[in-house]
Order: sequence, then C-alpha cells, then structure tokens
Amino acid sequence: MDKKDSSENEKKRRRDIRTGCQAKLRITRQEDRKWLVDSFNDTHNHDLTMTPTKVMKHRSHSSFHRSIEGKSLMVQFGQAGLKPSQIKKAVNTMKTSNVADVTSKQCADVLSEQRKQHKGKEFYGLIKHFQDKTLVDSDQYFVVDLSDDRYPRNIFWADARSRDAYTKFRDVVVFDVTYMTNKFKMPFAPFTGVNHHGQSILFGGALLENENEESFEWLFEHFLKCMFNKYPKAIITDQDKAMGNAIKKCFRRLDIVFVHGIS
Repeated sequence: MDKKDSSENEKKRRRDIRTGCQAKLRITRQEDRKWLVDSFNDTHNHDLTMTPTKVMKHRSHSSFHRSIEGKSLMVQFGQAGLKPSQIKKAVNTMKTSNVADVTSKQCADVLSEQRKQHKGKEFYGLIKHFQDKTLVDSDQYFVVDLSDDRYPRNIFWADARSRDAYTKFRDVVVFDVTYMTNKFKMPFAPFTGVNHHGQSILFGGALLENENEESFEWLFEHFLKCMFNKYPKAIITDQDKAMGNAIKKCFRRLDIVFVHGIS
C-alpha cells in the first residue's frame, strides 16, 4: 500500500461508538399492503436519552448544517462578516423549532469548506495567469505546492526583471508576511530589496496556506532555486520562531541573519 492509499484510509477511519445493543424494531409489509410489527426488542445495554430536547442534539438529528438551505444561510452570513458564534445565533433564531440547533463548530466547518472550494478556483485562475505570462516572459519563475489530494496550498513567483534585480542587489533581503489583505486571509509574502537609487524593488512574492515551518522551508528552497542558488548576505524579517528555524535550515551560508520587527 502506498502513502496516498494509507493517508486516504486514515481519513476515512471513524471512531467506533457501537455498543452491541440488541434493541430493534422490525416492520414488514403484508400482502394486503398493510404494515405489521413482527419483531420488537426493547432491551438496551446503554443509557437512553429521555427528553426530546436532548434527542435533537444527536448527530442523526443534527442535519440542518448539512442541508443546502443551511449551508447557503451560513455562507451568506459569513460573507457579511459574521463570526461562527454570531452565525450560530442568527441561524438558530431563523430555523424551525423541530430542527436541532447548529453549533459554532458546524458553522466554522461550513465556512472553511466554502473558502477551500473558492480558494481552489482562485488558485487555478492564478496559475493560468502565470502560465500565460510565461509565453511572453520565458525567464519567469513560478511554482505551486500541492497537497496529497492535488489541492493548491502555496505558490511562489518571480518575473525576469525581479530575478535580474536580485543578482545585482541581493546584499540585503527584506522578507515580510504581515500582509493579509486578500479575502482568503492567506499571508502574502514578498521578498524585497533596495537598488542603487535607494528605491524598493521586488524580488518575488508568495501566497502561503499558513505560517508554519514547513511552508517557510518550501518557500525559501524555491526562492534560492529561482535566484540561481545565490545567497543574500543578510535577511531582515519579523520575529517568528517557525520562520527563524526555516531560515537557519535553508540559508545556512548567511554570515548574518537580522531578525527584527518590521514597521
């Protein structure tokens, strides 16, 4: 079994909550088209939920958040800027009383899945944009990091002009991940420097799924590959442990690494 098959099996594995209870009710349809209870056993080996209110909290009864109506309502509230806890309150006041209340986690899961679907579409649109640019800029560099299920996670790009500028002005590189202006709340991470006129110049940019050490290592490795494995003399960046660890691993030849707050 390969790694992919193993990971898929792990995802499908569910916690077994069966108790071996023998309680059952069997109904059969007779030739006269009437229904007959032909088997009944009320012997349970577990505690029973005795009130309708508690029964409504069972997973089998909690389905509104999985319905088209429920998902649509949560997404609309999310797009309006409401947080999961606020969406929960709004949805629970609007649904019918015979439907189980939704939870903040259910709302958050629906919003996360919706963002994931749209983010995938946006990513593929971005990839096509860079593929089209490559037709007129053969020295452009871009690379995409895909998850096991082929879902785009991170992307890095640098055009020919940026790569050429780096070869001339790579003494000090500023790396900043404080930009969160895109609608998916993904860190935008530009690499910048200063030219001989004292002007800021862009060496490349990236969109990251998160700010963990693995993402930074992936990015720094491709940055160096893009820049002909030419190391800068120093990097100025903000104080971040995961980023610092990745810098130490990927930029081992640096004489100095400045790790200060960027303002």
